[in-house]
Amino acid sequence: MPRSTKAGTKETEPCTSSTVLCGGVPSSLRVVFVGGGKLFCAATASTVNVMSVENGMRVHALVGHGGEITGMVAHPSNEFLIYSASLDSTVKLWDVSDGSLIKTWTFKEPVTLIASDPSTPEAFYLAFTSVADTSNSTPAASTTPKKKDSRATVEKFLLKLLETEDDEHSKLRYPRPLEIIFSNRMPFKALHASAGLVAVCTDQKIWVKGAGIDDEPKRLNLPNKQYATPPKIMTLACHPTTALVSAGLSSGEILMFHNSLHEYSLTPSIQSHHQTALQILHWHANPVTALSFSNDGTTLFSGGLESVIVLWQVETLKRRFIPRIGNGSPLLSLGVSPDDRFVGVVCGDASVRIVGVADLAVKTSVVGLKSKGKRVLNGNALVKDPRSGMMVVAGSSGCLQFYDVWGDVNVMEVEAVAQNRIVGSTGGSGEDSVVGEDALAAVKLVAFEREGKQSRWMATLDERAGMTVGGEPEVSLKFWMWDDVNQVYSVYTRVTSPHDGEVTSMHFVALPNEETGKKTTVLITTSLDARFKMWELAAVDSSARDVEPNWVQRSQGFYRDAPIYDAATSADASMLAIAAGSVISLWDPATNIMCATLCHPHSEEHVLKVAFSGSESDVPCLIGITASRCYVWNLLTGSVWWSVDLGGVGNGLSVDSETGRFVVSAMVHDQKDVGAEDSGVELDGTSSSKKKTKKVLAQKLGTPNTRILEFHPSSPLPTWIHVAPGKVHGLSYAPSEHAPSLRAKHTSARVLIMSSTFEIEVVGAVTPKGTVPSTEISSKQAAVTAATPSQSLFSGIYGAEAFQDPTATIQKAAESAKRDSTLQSAGILGSEMNQRLSFMDTASHLMLAPVKLALPFFDAILKKRDSEQESLDRTAWDLSASYESANGGADQMDEDTVVQGNEKREHISTEATFKDVEGLEFLGDVFKGMMARKDSGSANGGAMQAKLLTITKSTPVPPSTPTANGVQGKKPSGTPSSASASAKKSGKPSAKKKSA
Repeated sequence: MPRSTKAGTKETEPCTSSTVLCGGVPSSLRVVFVGGGKLFCAATASTVNVMSVENGMRVHALVGHGGEITGMVAHPSNEFLIYSASLDSTVKLWDVSDGSLIKTWTFKEPVTLIASDPSTPEAFYLAFTSVADTSNSTPAASTTPKKKDSRATVEKFLLKLLETEDDEHSKLRYPRPLEIIFSNRMPFKALHASAGLVAVCTDQKIWVKGAGIDDEPKRLNLPNKQYATPPKIMTLACHPTTALVSAGLSSGEILMFHNSLHEYSLTPSIQSHHQTALQILHWHANPVTALSFSNDGTTLFSGGLESVIVLWQVETLKRRFIPRIGNGSPLLSLGVSPDDRFVGVVCGDASVRIVGVADLAVKTSVVGLKSKGKRVLNGNALVKDPRSGMMVVAGSSGCLQFYDVWGDVNVMEVEAVAQNRIVGSTGGSGEDSVVGEDALAAVKLVAFEREGKQSRWMATLDERAGMTVGGEPEVSLKFWMWDDVNQVYSVYTRVTSPHDGEVTSMHFVALPNEETGKKTTVLITTSLDARFKMWELAAVDSSARDVEPNWVQRSQGFYRDAPIYDAATSADASMLAIAAGSVISLWDPATNIMCATLCHPHSEEHVLKVAFSGSESDVPCLIGITASRCYVWNLLTGSVWWSVDLGGVGNGLSVDSETGRFVVSAMVHDQKDVGAEDSGVELDGTSSSKKKTKKVLAQKLGTPNTRILEFHPSSPLPTWIHVAPGKVHGLSYAPSEHAPSLRAKHTSARVLIMSSTFEIEVVGAVTPKGTVPSTEISSKQAAVTAATPSQSLFSGIYGAEAFQDPTATIQKAAESAKRDSTLQSAGILGSEMNQRLSFMDTASHLMLAPVKLALPFFDAILKKRDSEQESLDRTAWDLSASYESANGGADQMDEDTVVQGNEKREHISTEATFKDVEGLEFLGDVFKGMMARKDSGSANGGAMQAKLLTITKSTPVPPSTPTANGVQGKKPSGTPSSASASAKKSGKPSAKKKSA
């Protein structure tokens, strides 16, 4: 289910759309239960997901915020309404029953926290953090760094659902606060309100205040203990019925402030209601990151890095435990359902688990996309699994995640690097706090066998830092085989340190095996050590028992010791392209022999990505991108066909095998604030001055964006351009059948990208509003479309006509259709003829020389004679020879003579009946005689004319054929000659020439 759609920028042509499918940076906000406890809401980046408690399926996606969501609060009286606050300076009210937006409140500053007190409906506490510029604004001081002073406040607002016209707040642009509760120079970390009080905290301080306007804020002091490092306050929670405030510390302690609104007492007495008493609970060995009270106030839930939920009885302080909730990942927040039956746990592995309080068991588990921070695959963060059609991304530390981006469902996880999930005492938060070097394990590359649903092999490249003697990372190349029985991938072969340098790419290819007639699966790896290697499954000796084949190195290659960044193979596996430095070398993968090289004009730029054009491309092409340009090489000529400046640093390339199109991405900066004196500064170097200049320019350039362009190999003009904020970590084409809901929106979006916020979006061109679908075009419009001339070399240079009359265009289309119909009936134009002349359908500068095109051209337009036609030709020439032999070259003949000649043709040898070219003169005499008979009214002459015309039309000039004596063109002795031949032999003119 798509979550959101954003329009393209002004520079996009045509208009593009960006629809968020799934993912995003997981939020640590506590789960909010709605709908009577049957639904729960969990935030991800700028989206609120409404899910079912029963099965974990997403019911609605509440989309509308333009920034990260910072808080969610349920409506105090309506169980189907929920408030959400965001850094886009808005608070929105949603109806979770249908996923609709009810109302939006806009504020002057971004909202960082939100809380509400159920005892005071429609009263909300919002936290803001404003930044004021206190630097000197004079021109002389413009070169000094700007000093910024932050100010954090907590203000109370009355957010009414229905406002009357008499209400003064309805006429204001921004809501007016009822009062300012707290003010501080440091941003607030947590905010909670309940039982007529509101509590807020920073890293070291806690303040509380009563609900009354005259109440003064009060600070709660931390215990005076000797700490090596003062603990930080991690979270905060308020008791629902009493003035009890609980705080979780980074030291693992839980502070319980009883009667927090009264004076603080050094001698704790919980029974006293006139002084604040401090009580310390300590079970956790690591920071306490999650706290929440049950709605009846009898139980306190706590959680931390141990992945264990502790249930504390508030009166007796007895404990119960729910262990191994997050599979070793920390617990970030806890939310309790209104009936206290369930606890919603947000875990550090991008998952949400619903735990039953009665049976202490996990009821529902929802796993989201786990890619975040540096946890992405190198080169391209999105890799498609051809067997399942799922997208494969980097999951939790050392794992791969198979994810259905269209359904927003986690399908499977593969632990590529075995790790110890025991939590250490580092004091950190998140998954980076696991023991030892295992925290630094990551999957860098992944590749799949390209055999569609029959794919069995997967290759991964993982890295564990600091595992070798010299402190270098341990790199392992692993081959995995799919197990159909258990439906899992299992390790088949492991290769340690496959290359001496960093591995840059991996690709599977199926090479034909002439000996067995089957295909051999080969893995190609490239590295910065200037080597590319081929790995294959080694054959096992038939005599060996219980020995399975392993993957071994088959061969390796290099080109001028240049670093290799990428490799690609053609669709038929007949060609291998290696991007070595600034040159692309073409190899025969079967023999590992280099065939050719491809270059580009900017030799100082290395080719970073390379790919072959899709099978639907008209001309076989090779696509490559450098740091600033995109090149397309024509493989027929071996030269650059076209190139285009990307306007930034190219970092992504993907080819669509269905349409032949390809998409590239490049990081760009808005240089409107960069002065002319800065444009020519060289940023390379190691000196401090250059580093300082680079830092200043980076500040002027601001946050980079990523420009995404789609091309067809035949044109340097992009079909569409889309600009995504920040860095795009990966892009890939998705099969067209996976986007049925997007086609209804007049979009051809098929490009998946992983945005800077780790959300997976689908990007593509959108049909403008008001455009009539192709199925609804009228016949008149269709005629105009058919008459539109196709792109030609002339129109490509000079352009199309400036104006075309529609009426004349339709008439021209009708005449063209009539002419085409006539040519088709004559066999001159048609599908068969077009197929035979298909070799002419190419650009003029790519066509072969005319000398080489002559013979194929005549073979295509001239029909070859069959045996029946050849027999008819022989009969016609036999007829001419028999007549000359019987009549001695007479100029006139009648039908009886022709019939007599036909009767005698059975007795004439076919080996002596062919004539040379002068034999055609006899047919000229025959036509003259026929025309004379026709003028004199002879009916036989007309019939004979028709018969001979039929014979003549189908009788070409016969070639010279071998005769009985084995000499071409000579007649054997004893053969009667024609009158013209006798006259030529005797040196006298023939009778025909005399009459002429």
